[in-house]
Amino acid sequence: MSMKNLLPLIVLLLVVLGCVAPRTKTDEQKDRPKITISKPVFESEYGYTTMNFEVTNVSLKRLEFLKVEASFYDKSGTLIDSETMYPAGTKSLEPGERVAAKIMTQSDKRFSTYNFKFTANGDAPFEQVTVDAEQLDPPKAEPKKKKAK
Repeated sequence: MSMKNLLPLIVLLLVVLGCVAPRTKTDEQKDRPKITISKPVFESEYGYTTMNFEVTNVSLKRLEFLKVEASFYDKSGTLIDSETMYPAGTKSLEPGERVAAKIMTQSDKRFSTYNFKFTANGDAPFEQVTVDAEQLDPPKAEPKKKKAK
């Protein structure tokens, strides 16, 4: 076989190998959604605690249907409450875009730890954040009503 005949075969072989090359960990990390969240600010009013924070898409791709599942636990790890919300609603969260998020739960003095689980694009959870409530600023107490004289 001459070199001229081998050249198309070599090119074809390289194309085929390039198409079926295994994905590397670096490729998977590039494709994996990434977000950052701001430190939550708590407000407490009328028996409810509202957690306000921001979510920023720091990945290279758009996040569709970004979902936050928040779980609230006591010191023994018992689940007290859980809430689900979609910070961007039905919109996509573009790379670099930031959106406000708000989760409301009933106020409970047993609240010790919360856990955020993030999913997007209908995939499995890609980020999980657990925070000890003692590391955070406590919610502001509800104003006490003055007694009438």
